[in-house]
Amino acid sequence: MSDERIPVPRTLDALPRFLFWEVDYVLVATVGFCIGAIVAGTAFGFVTSIGMTYGWSRARSGAGVGRAFAFLYWHLPSDVFERVPASARRHFLG
Repeated sequence: MSDERIPVPRTLDALPRFLFWEVDYVLVATVGFCIGAIVAGTAFGFVTSIGMTYGWSRARSGAGVGRAFAFLYWHLPSDVFERVPASARRHFLG
């Protein structure tokens, strides 16, 4: 046996990149820019792409989805979430 170190790649699970950014962020920003440019113009396209990229980063981190469901739970009519128990009920039988 030899004491040679075996190089282990550290980036097997790394997402593909476009220049400095991950591809999913580039796609979201491009779609946001195109939608904004079609609707109102280039400046609105830049603002839309920044907003959509920020939203995508929040959703991807896990904080966005939970907050979105919490927002929908508290602001939509109660019959939309029929299977969700009332917020005062802590334990329920399924």
